[in-house]
Amino acid sequence: MTLAALITDPAAKARLIDGCVQAVESEVRAKSGLSGMALKAGYAAFQKVKPGMTRAGVVRLLPGMAVVLDRHWSEGGADPSAHLIAHRGRVADDLLGVTDDIAARSRHATLVRMYRALRGTAHEHVAAGVPRLAALLAEHLR
Repeated sequence: MTLAALITDPAAKARLIDGCVQAVESEVRAKSGLSGMALKAGYAAFQKVKPGMTRAGVVRLLPGMAVVLDRHWSEGGADPSAHLIAHRGRVADDLLGVTDDIAARSRHATLVRMYRALRGTAHEHVAAGVPRLAALLAEHLR
């Protein structure tokens, strides 16, 4: 089964969205150091500007990210999770391409400004989150 096919089932999509929100929140909580502090502060600011932003963001990003993740997942052959982790930099670039496209079309100036402020370190954080994402996908794409 592909991720794109999975998200056509409302119940499966809801479970996946819940898992994605939990993964994002866990990933943010796990950050440390100066860049982690900056990410946590930025995340908190996003949440203040628009409560529920994580869930709304996952819902908005999921269709585009499903295409990207399906491509990488299918390249993984017998062990797609290991493939995602081994190619985490490329996966991060492709996922950020989806968010960059959405930010470029957004009319929410404050959120776009905040996104651009954090975008410089986003690759590092997204790449670090790929193992958690791979585990989540493995759970849902059995």
